Amino acid sequence: MNKMILEQTEPYNYLTRELFIRAKYKDDFIYPRGKVLEVEKGCIDSGQYLQLNCIEKNQKIITARYRVYGCPHTIASIEWLCEQIEGKTIDDLNKIELDNLKNLLLIPVEKTSLVLLLEDVMDEIRLQLDLK
Repeated sequence: MNKMILEQTEPYNYLTRELFIRAKYKDDFIYPRGKVLEVEKGCIDSGQYLQLNCIEKNQKIITARYRVYGCPHTIASIEWLCEQIEGKTIDDLNKIELDNLKNLLLIPVEKTSLVLLLEDVMDEIRLQLDLK
């Protein structure tokens, strides 16, 4: 009975908790050579801040690292995004569906602004890649 109650009241699903804990893509300040793309969105005062640093070389994102401030959904979301874009070609970036993230991580409706923030991050990365 207690397990059932815990599952019903737990605000974060298994994938959200795994991505939050893993932090494989957090910024370690070690970058390979290539074109540096840096995007900052959000504000610590508003409760969500994302900085994404990518290295592009030969039309491919070879490294994606982040710095983040926010709730577990925010941290898990940027971890997921880095996982999706690292190693991908520039053309593959357009295939990433951020709307799916709401269902994958069970992001509540009141946190929809998080997905919009990630869309802004991706738009800025695409823009920087187009300008090269």
